[in-house]
Amino acid sequence: MSVTGPADVSVYTTNSLGSPTIWFDSGDGLPDARTIAVNTHANWAFDAAGTYTATFEVTATTSGGTPITTGQKTYNFTVRP
Repeated sequence: MSVTGPADVSVYTTNSLGSPTIWFDSGDGLPDARTIAVNTHANWAFDAAGTYTATFEVTATTSGGTPITTGQKTYNFTVRP
């Protein structure tokens, strides 16, 4: 994952008590990789208003053992104050 923008970006989940688990944090250096074994929903946090560009790739292995990938995809986020 790579991110450009006016400040840092984090992607995280929370447990049932609300404690976060940070998956990616552009403030501590990227790229990061994460292994996730189940369908999971994550939260995105932006440290400042502005426009961010995030590029990332998702890879997986099918139940039959075949590797698949999205290829690198770029997304733009506009964060308003």
